[in-house]
Amino acid sequence: MAFYDIDNGQTTQGTALFQEVDLRAGSSGKPYASGFLTTKAKRIPFKVWDASENMRHFNNKIVTFSGKRNDYQDNLQFVLDEKNLKLAADQTLANYLPSSYWDKNTLKEDMRYFIKKITDPDYQKIVSDLYKQVAQDIVDPLFDMPAAIRMHHAFIGGLYTHTLSMCFEAEGILKNTIYQDQINPSLLYAGVLLHDLGKAYAYTNSHDHAESKAGQLLEHVAIVDGLLVAEGVKVFNLSYGQLLANEKFLLLRHMVLSHHGRLEWGAAIKPAIPEAILLHQLDLMDSRLEMMREVYDDQQPDSFSDRIFGLDNIHLYRHGD
Repeated sequence: MAFYDIDNGQTTQGTALFQEVDLRAGSSGKPYASGFLTTKAKRIPFKVWDASENMRHFNNKIVTFSGKRNDYQDNLQFVLDEKNLKLAADQTLANYLPSSYWDKNTLKEDMRYFIKKITDPDYQKIVSDLYKQVAQDIVDPLFDMPAAIRMHHAFIGGLYTHTLSMCFEAEGILKNTIYQDQINPSLLYAGVLLHDLGKAYAYTNSHDHAESKAGQLLEHVAIVDGLLVAEGVKVFNLSYGQLLANEKFLLLRHMVLSHHGRLEWGAAIKPAIPEAILLHQLDLMDSRLEMMREVYDDQQPDSFSDRIFGLDNIHLYRHGD
């Protein structure tokens, strides 16, 4: 039985990867620590009351602990006892970090497949060039990078998994939609493949669940737009003025800048072309279905989940069929 498979209010012992450990002061002025207990199956918030500075040494370490399940607002949470925290003998992070349900060879093969699906030579070159550039720039393999720190696809390989899942969804729509004449497949595939590529720079690495300085100051949308500008200037030999007049770069930049759909969700501008509207809907659908899948994997039939922040704080119901 996993350490978290106990009733609220019960105590337990366990081992987990401690992530995002942070020290803060409570309303009374007393210090406390917060963070996440990470396993391959779950990522659970924890608190340590009256915490010392020593808590910082446990960040991104595998730790044995004892504590009490103390749910907060119907969500799973643990309160731990600092004096019972010890570093585990085995510090192999891969044993605790969740990873993609697709193996690495599949991720690589599917990525090559969808880049080839871009029949427009300019769009295909842009996507190929930028994937090669990013892979050279970052420390970890690109196919290992997550798509998020939390929320959805926040696991090793999450970026490729999310991107390729959207590509398969786009492929299915393109085969069956009555709106084929209104959609440019090359532009759509290029937009899907590039929309989150900036996250490879926005996170420090594949496993720390931490934002880089660039991620905090620019965010992944602006980072991808910068990559597109650099590609246009350096590879296509366009001045910035020419870049703004180039229809292909203009449309592709619009795809990236608008893919969050709403300004309050982080979009620089609202989608204004069919491919951008579809990209936003694919992104929204795939991210929400992944959040659902992660809950369903541990949920019994005919039961309600804890509240899910990313799904508008609903209690997800898993039906019997």
